[in-house]
Amino acid sequence: MSPQTTYNSEMTESVPGSPFETGNNPKDIITRFSADIIPFGRGVISGAGLEEDEVKLPDSAAAISSFMGIALFDMTQAVANYPANSAIACMISGRVWVEIETAIAMGDDVYCRFSGRKQAQTITLDADFVAANVMDMTIDGTAMTSVTWNASHDQTMQDVCTQLTTDFPTKIATAACPGAGSRVITVTGYTNGTDVEIAGVLITLGVSQAAAVVAETVEGVADSEIGKFRNDGDTGTAAEVDGPAQWIYGGDAGEMAVLQMLVT
Repeated sequence: MSPQTTYNSEMTESVPGSPFETGNNPKDIITRFSADIIPFGRGVISGAGLEEDEVKLPDSAAAISSFMGIALFDMTQAVANYPANSAIACMISGRVWVEIETAIAMGDDVYCRFSGRKQAQTITLDADFVAANVMDMTIDGTAMTSVTWNASHDQTMQDVCTQLTTDFPTKIATAACPGAGSRVITVTGYTNGTDVEIAGVLITLGVSQAAAVVAETVEGVADSEIGKFRNDGDTGTAAEVDGPAQWIYGGDAGEMAVLQMLVT
């Protein structure tokens, strides 16, 4: 038999919530009860509003101060989470695979997501509305009711905002323009993580017609992402994990990395 002369130095990525090391390597796992549905590998908290033996996904920045540990993988579950009101294995000390939203390098801070986020987009005109202009666009393929020039540029911009929320009450939470000659409408999606497609923005008629550019300024994040990890606060929707949590191995955004938790 030929001797092995090459070795794979790369880690084999596991599943969320799997201990990085097996066997008798140091780890501390406690049993708690899930106050809600908790996916494997997510951060969980204890504290206010919960029974002494309960944990749940974090729901505020303040809640991260009661960070308990990581929900471990459980092969006895039919799906990749613990049902509400079930016993949950929670690692409070040890090394574990977790899902990461940002690229992670050793030495990065450890943040845990506590909230989803609504998508925000801007519609920016390159000139003012003028008399007789008509504005059209589609939202997720459905036409907005046309908006016709009304008295002034500012008033017409406000009319567009009103029409968007009137026509699409389950897709658009707010559409706003600050006035004072602004040419920018900010459109916020109705639910966390649900993308809205603004397309076909067109101004016609009148002696001149402004052009419009649509840009996403805030990427939506679904509530189903709560409990995942990253290296920043992500515009106030994630908070730093208190205590001795550190990255042992990093990874690319959307993949997994190894997080070490130590009991203090």
